[in-house]
Amino acid sequence: MIIAALIPCNRVSDFSGLFQLAERISPAWLATGIIVVFALTIMQLNAASWLWGMSRLIYASARAKRLPRWFAQLDSRSLPRRAILLLGIVFVVMTGMTAVFPNLLVSVFTVASSVFLFLYLLCLVSYLRVTRSSGKRLVYGVFFVFLLATLMSIGLKILYPIAVFLFALCASIMRERRLASHLHKEEEKGHQERGEA
Repeated sequence: MIIAALIPCNRVSDFSGLFQLAERISPAWLATGIIVVFALTIMQLNAASWLWGMSRLIYASARAKRLPRWFAQLDSRSLPRRAILLLGIVFVVMTGMTAVFPNLLVSVFTVASSVFLFLYLLCLVSYLRVTRSSGKRLVYGVFFVFLLATLMSIGLKILYPIAVFLFALCASIMRERRLASHLHKEEEKGHQERGEA
């Protein structure tokens, strides 16, 4: 071996185990190792971006009074630490559950994917409503049908994103009605005060 020739004779025996290990590693194992390291790096970046984006979304929703005000706080470094804490707890719990029940992992990924597919469907519906180009409507209509067929193929797990969507829709409608009622009461109070004056 070329490397062995470069190392003094009295040091070759120290590295003999390492050389034997290097000879046993096939190119396929090396490629697999590189892919695993790359995949883990991508997963880490994805988790970091998810944590950053979701924590900001929770913070903004809390400031808009759509979530408890407890989440509408920033720390000294302008980070939504409370939202990050919540997401960290959810992540640890989900990781623990999938570690204890490995068969649950496929279901968790399927449900998460169904949520993203449902969100993409809503985005396509919104785009189809505002665009006037026939060509774009046709292309995005085909995408819509493809995503809808994919979403329907997961079976009853489709109920989760639909239930979340309906819950969010009902909560938003109730909030708008509550705000409208509050504004109406404020206007009536203003009219009464002006009438008394």
